[in-house]
Amino acid sequence: MTGFARVLAPVDFSDDSRGAVAVAFALAPAGEVVILNVDPPPDLEALEAHAEIEVPHFLHSLQDHRRTWFATQFTELVTAVRGGHAGQPAARGEMRAGDAVAEICRFAAEWPAEIMVIGTHGESGSTRFLFGSVTAKVTRRAPCPVLVIRPRSRATQTPGRFREILVAVDYSIFSAPSVVLAASLLAPGARLTLLHVWQSPSILPLQFTVDRQRVAVERLERFAAGLPLPAGITVDCMVDIGSPAARILGQAERMDADLVVVGAHGQDGILENVVGTVADRVLRHAYAPVLLYPEGALRAASAPAPVRVS
Repeated sequence: MTGFARVLAPVDFSDDSRGAVAVAFALAPAGEVVILNVDPPPDLEALEAHAEIEVPHFLHSLQDHRRTWFATQFTELVTAVRGGHAGQPAARGEMRAGDAVAEICRFAAEWPAEIMVIGTHGESGSTRFLFGSVTAKVTRRAPCPVLVIRPRSRATQTPGRFREILVAVDYSIFSAPSVVLAASLLAPGARLTLLHVWQSPSILPLQFTVDRQRVAVERLERFAAGLPLPAGITVDCMVDIGSPAARILGQAERMDADLVVVGAHGQDGILENVVGTVADRVLRHAYAPVLLYPEGALRAASAPAPVRVS
């Protein structure tokens, strides 16, 4: 794993923030990590309805209190994650006010972040992970790849060292960059598995299905051979038949994957609270961390470099 220069870690300073920041630090051994916290703006109309409240004075006091709170939380979090180890990245804190999803994605674009690490704030594998959440919306809108850390996942115990990575390949525009990114996250001696899931029409005879599967494996092998992957890594190519999300999740469990990589859907024309895409279902049910490559990351990769914020 070569490491990143700029890693963004949005946090709310909940219990799972430490795991996400630990992974962010591991991904940027010689770079910089920005720990970002977004607070919703105060309700000015509600404040102005109370005649006894001097709104400008109240807002000033609130801002001072928030700065003090943030400085304390930031210091405690960074100290806990560093654990006295040397050779770790520079870390700085940033506060923003406004809509969390919009501010996170805006900062990621302006900095610009190379990758984002964020927690789910839900139970691993549980239906309690709601897709109206900040994390789910960020995975749709982010201008960079997003690594989602599940609570109590193995990635929080061995931060940033991925030894069994499963990458879902559907030959969309997300596939090649997803595989190349996954390869950059491999630990020494690790294995990269590419999985293509083919949905076979039930009316086809079995022999056709077997032949089609063989052809699909050969295609996947050619695809892998044409990618600019580091020399010396082990790449396995697999083809399965059935529901893509179910097969990806099943294979991740069988190989005990510590990272699952999928291309994220775009946000245009998709209702924010509807769970239906393969990426949604994998993110909702996977026990391992999930790395998503949003549509915005593809656009950012092909656009001129933005001005870096100070």
